[in-house]
Amino acid sequence: MDYAVQQAQIAQKTVEGSVENAIEVTKSRFDGIITTSSAHFNQTIDSLQSVKSDCSAYADVVFGKIKEGFLIASSHPLMATGAVLCLGLLGLKRTRQFLHYNSMRLCVSEEVLLSRADVKVKELRQSMDVLKAEAEKLEKKAMQAEDDLLRGGTKLRQAGKQIHTAINSAYKIERQAGGLKDVLR
Repeated sequence: MDYAVQQAQIAQKTVEGSVENAIEVTKSRFDGIITTSSAHFNQTIDSLQSVKSDCSAYADVVFGKIKEGFLIASSHPLMATGAVLCLGLLGLKRTRQFLHYNSMRLCVSEEVLLSRADVKVKELRQSMDVLKAEAEKLEKKAMQAEDDLLRGGTKLRQAGKQIHTAINSAYKIERQAGGLKDVLR
C-alpha cells in the first residue's frame, strides 16, 4: 500500500511539473508572438506610408506631364490641332479601313485582287449550293409531312365511320334482343 501511495505521489508530482512546464512554454510563446506582432504591425505601417508617398510622387509626375502637354499645345496651336485631327482620323474605324484598302490597292497587283475575288465568289457559290440543298431537303420533308397528315386524316375518318357502323349494329342487336325478350315473355 505504501508503495502504491508513493508511486501515486510521484505520478502526481510529474503531472504537476509537466503542466507547469507547458504553462511556462505557452507564456513564452505568447510573449514572443506579442513582441513580433507589434514589430510586424509597425513595419506594415511604414511600408504603407512609403507606398502612399510613391503614389503621390507618381501622381505629381503624371499631372506635371499633362500640364506640360497643355502648355506646349497652347504655345503651338496649329501643330496641336493637326496632331489631334490626325489621331482622331486614324482612331476612327472607317478611316483606317479606307486607308488600308487604298494602300493595298496601290501595293498589290490586279491579278492578286482578282484571285482573291474569285476565291470569295467560289466560297459564296458553295454556301449558296449548301443552302439550296438544305432548302430542298426541308421542302421534301414538309411534303412528306403534309402527305402523312392527309393520310392520317383519311384514316381517322374511316375509323369514325367504322365506329358509327358498329354503334348502329349494336343498336340493331339491342332492338332485336328486346323483341326476343318480348316474344319470350
